[in-house]
Amino acid sequence: MKEEQQNPDISKFIELLKSTQELVADYVQGQALQRLGAGVDIDRFLTDSSYKEDTVLGLAMTMEEEILNLAITLAHKYDVSLWQVYMTHLQHLFDSDASTTEIKKRIDQKNLIDTLSKDSEEFVVRREKKVLLTVNGSDHERLLLNYSLIEQSGSKEDSKTAAAHIKLLKKLKGSAKGLNYKMLLKPDTDILALLRPVLTAENVNSIAKVAKSVPCREGAGIEQSTVYCPWAQKFYFDSTGSKKPKTSSDWIHRYEACREYMEKMNADDVLKFVGQLVLSGEGCQFVPLEASNFVSSKKKIR
Repeated sequence: MKEEQQNPDISKFIELLKSTQELVADYVQGQALQRLGAGVDIDRFLTDSSYKEDTVLGLAMTMEEEILNLAITLAHKYDVSLWQVYMTHLQHLFDSDASTTEIKKRIDQKNLIDTLSKDSEEFVVRREKKVLLTVNGSDHERLLLNYSLIEQSGSKEDSKTAAAHIKLLKKLKGSAKGLNYKMLLKPDTDILALLRPVLTAENVNSIAKVAKSVPCREGAGIEQSTVYCPWAQKFYFDSTGSKKPKTSSDWIHRYEACREYMEKMNADDVLKFVGQLVLSGEGCQFVPLEASNFVSSKKKIR
């Protein structure tokens, strides 16, 4: 028995009903946005698909659960990439004032990585080009979380590189608080100037030990000599409390005390070290001429 053909007029009414239902749904969603005070142009939201996508991604830039859930609902309804929504939200989390612990909690609650890892290559690119740029290089906890996410979601090679960063950051977190890790990775960074503020008698040996494993630099990391050179400078000019040298003899004794660090430097760094003692502003201002002459005469210690 042949199926009865649907009346053309009924088909038109069905299509009209569907269209009306969609418009009503759009209006309801628009009203929900308006109630949230999201600053959305409702008329434009109802008619402009590009504006809808921008609105959804804009909503994802929030710390409020209700607004984020609305963004996810709208993404499903209007075929906005859920990957883009989650990536936008993740970037906002890293840009926010939220603690790293809170960020990790939110990532886990929404299972963001399950979705983001589906495009691991783009995920790593976005992490490096956008998210990592905004992270404070001295915030080792935030950096550890960033590299942990890449280790979970990246390709085999990306995960391997991230694991190297994680291993090093865990060592530096406890011994080199305040060290700008991002600057440490840049090949044009003045390593001596970068390290000097964070070096202490307690951490210099541990930092020198791990310096060789700093990734993403030309060659094989940082030489131990490069760590001992700025520390010896800092030690020599240390004038806190009773440690301040007062006479030429005191300054000479201070120089002799640097010998153990000089023995761990290469010839170039020894020359840099001596040059700083004699020619720097600190040297000219504080060190007596007699002591400076003594230091200059000993520059070929090695």
